[in-house]
Amino acid sequence: MSGADILPLEEAKLWVKVDYEDEDLIITELVEVAYDLIADSIDDFEIKITNDRFKRKLKYCMSCSLTDMYDERSSTTDKTEQLKLINQNALLQLKCGVYE
Repeated sequence: MSGADILPLEEAKLWVKVDYEDEDLIITELVEVAYDLIADSIDDFEIKITNDRFKRKLKYCMSCSLTDMYDERSSTTDKTEQLKLINQNALLQLKCGVYE
């Protein structure tokens, strides 16, 4: 399963309010990143992903993450220059995750 199986490109474009093709590659990549970040954060993800309720919630979380990543294309917040939570999460996963 991939991020596009949960949040297809056309629906993702609605979330970020883009109706042209120039951004398709970027949006597709961000959908996959959102999926990976969430999947790597959830214990027993492979089991839970078989549940329709879980998939609906996953789609919502991916959509919110996508919107944030697309609209705010920086790694820091405006006020404090601290890493955004999504980036903190990604860095922690990269540090502690097992990718075999």
